[in-house]
Amino acid sequence: MSRSIATLDVFAWRGFAEDGPWEKLLVTLDQGCVGLRSPLKRSIRWLNHVKVFRKALLGVIITVLIIIVVLWWYVLSGLCASPSNPNVATQNTIAFNCHGSIVYITPLEQALLHWLIPGGFLVILAGHLVRRWQPRA
Repeated sequence: MSRSIATLDVFAWRGFAEDGPWEKLLVTLDQGCVGLRSPLKRSIRWLNHVKVFRKALLGVIITVLIIIVVLWWYVLSGLCASPSNPNVATQNTIAFNCHGSIVYITPLEQALLHWLIPGGFLVILAGHLVRRWQPRA
């Protein structure tokens, strides 16, 4: 607003009427500049929201990856200590070869053995894609 007042003073010095069409034009142009800056402010605000979203998403991905590693460690640490005879009461019914000895594991342990590694790779890929993703303004 101060810029338009200074410009109006220059026009008043040159002899233009202050309430004439020039004043209306300058006020309109000044308001238009403010309007033009507004989308820039909105895009900067949007980029800040995207940065926060990316950081939160990376935090979730790292947390899921840590959970997968802890589950993988838990499954592998107790796998060979499973019973060597099938037990329906504890659901140890699936035969598994553990370093040459046959042990019986539960269906949950078998599913974790089967799906934790591919899930870990997918989480690592998602983390890589989120880190490379750059929003366009």
